[in-house]
Amino acid sequence: MEEFTAHYNLAKEAGLGVTLHIAETKENPVEDTLKLLSFNPDRLGHATFLDSRPERFCLHQ
Repeated sequence: MEEFTAHYNLAKEAGLGVTLHIAETKENPVEDTLKLLSFNPDRLGHATFLDSRPERFCLHQ
């Protein structure tokens, strides 16, 4: 995930809205999903297979 951090920050600094596609399959690690959510995206794509931890994170943002 760290390889995306600089690119994500550049997009946000440029005023671009950022959509992250997360939890698209059951095999997505929860830790990866939580890391992506920590970027505070403007929008989520799919998020079909969120488990309870990422779901709670989203509801409290």
